[in-house]
Amino acid sequence: MKHIRTLDGVRGFAVIIVMLFHLEIPGFSLGWAGVPLFFCLSGFLITGILLEQKQQPFKEYLGGFLLNRLLRIFPLFYAYLLVNYLFLKATGQSAAGYIWFILYLQNLYIGITGTTPGFVIQTWSLAAEEQFYWLWPLAIFFLKGRVMVKVFIPLIIFSLLARSFIYHASGNNPYMFNATLLSCTDALILGALFAKIKDYKSAPRVAFWMLLAGLALSAYAVITTGLSAFWLPSGWVGKCGYLPTSMAMVFTAIIFYVYHWDKQAISNPLASVLENKFLVYTGKISYGLYMWHLACFFAITVIGRKFGVDNHSLIFFIIALLFAYLVSTLSYYLFEVHFLKLKRKARRTVTSPNGIVL
Repeated sequence: MKHIRTLDGVRGFAVIIVMLFHLEIPGFSLGWAGVPLFFCLSGFLITGILLEQKQQPFKEYLGGFLLNRLLRIFPLFYAYLLVNYLFLKATGQSAAGYIWFILYLQNLYIGITGTTPGFVIQTWSLAAEEQFYWLWPLAIFFLKGRVMVKVFIPLIIFSLLARSFIYHASGNNPYMFNATLLSCTDALILGALFAKIKDYKSAPRVAFWMLLAGLALSAYAVITTGLSAFWLPSGWVGKCGYLPTSMAMVFTAIIFYVYHWDKQAISNPLASVLENKFLVYTGKISYGLYMWHLACFFAITVIGRKFGVDNHSLIFFIIALLFAYLVSTLSYYLFEVHFLKLKRKARRTVTSPNGIVL
């Protein structure tokens, strides 16, 4: 799929609102919505690539995909795990449950226990997403084009129902509600659905009605539940469990329109905002920001206490964010970029039927 600069801005926006949520900045209790936004974007982009690469022999198709994912995700993830583990040992804290993280099953551990060893709670979404991508390439390769949409829509509905079932079956555990692979499948497949239909004539109309429905449901959930309830899962999960799905409907529609505007060379204020250099750069280093930001915020909190800086003050927010950007920039250029070069080197150059060079 052709690189779309505006989608980098979408990715940048997603990680910014997640960081503002973790800083507990007033008004950003819904900042965790950056995670389902990531899921929708990932489903859209990666499914688009898989659809274009279906023409390859199965071995090259699957092997190339898995190698690319491994080189992009695992090096920084395990480097961060190592840094976190060394911190735990240096401070005499328990590393109980670390094997779950090493095996990339931390979403289940966090869902079951509601706790994490150190600053790794954000990694639950990485595990859920990667578990999805252990299976999804097989579905895309073996499903015929004409039946994909017929399969995708029931899977989205099934994910919504499964999330509610898991919540009740776990004794109303609000962390299990979000943590499992099935809990996240609706957002990922909504993105995948529009990767499949993005060039259909009906796609803009479908996206429009989905956007309206998603906005209406999401607004109803927020109004009836109260904005302050969304800081913790326990405050809203039992009241509006459909919210992640309705948000994913909104996000996927917006992602589609960003793609559509780029394809049709349509300019508008939202596209201009998303093409802002700061947002695009944030999207470029978003993986590092997502991984490092909690550790950075903790470090600034410790330093701030020594200087009497309140961790809910404006100066704290600014310094914490600047430090996260600094660390993530260094992480990208001194560490991640070497694996990205290996990824590009390992990727075979393939020309898809629509002429896109991958």
